[in-house]
Amino acid sequence: MSFKRLSLLALLSLPLTSHADPTEKYFGYFGGDYASIPNKPDLHEFQDHANLYSIQFWSGTSDDIAASENYILGELERAHQFHVHAMVPAWPFVFQHALGESAYHFDPAAAAHWNAFVQKMLDRGLLIPGEPERSTVNSIYIVDEPNGDAGLDDQAGAAHPALSNAVAALRGNAATAALPIASVLTPDFYQIKPFPS
Repeated sequence: MSFKRLSLLALLSLPLTSHADPTEKYFGYFGGDYASIPNKPDLHEFQDHANLYSIQFWSGTSDDIAASENYILGELERAHQFHVHAMVPAWPFVFQHALGESAYHFDPAAAAHWNAFVQKMLDRGLLIPGEPERSTVNSIYIVDEPNGDAGLDDQAGAAHPALSNAVAALRGNAATAALPIASVLTPDFYQIKPFPS
């Protein structure tokens, strides 16, 4: 994942309903939580002109899910205090990843890890299914640049098995089944091909 950029993120409109009602538009900063990096703004500095907090930092390894959970839950609490919606990262919970490695791998326990994390968000009132205006969590960032160093390119014309497994974990939980899923791709779009018809 490219931590060197703090790009402006305009998350277009996130359709939270299937009918033609007007949808709220969200504005925030990609990796808005990178305050640990010198000279980067922090939530308290931009909360008055953003309505989406993009949480991207994590422990860096799937072996330490507890550290990622604690960090993300803490940042969600901050977003809640500032009355800002948040996009949570899924990759710490739905892929296997070793420290210092770029590639993400199939995690057979993805659903169990995701479900445990979702339950903690529910228990703290940070995720309120079916009530997007009251819920702090309003979207999920599945993984950064799956068609780049993450190594999740399509295989033989089909989605990468690890990516399919991750999406299945997110969609398999009733509390997150309808939340929008986001990702940023590299310019090498040819690496992710459309499904054959």
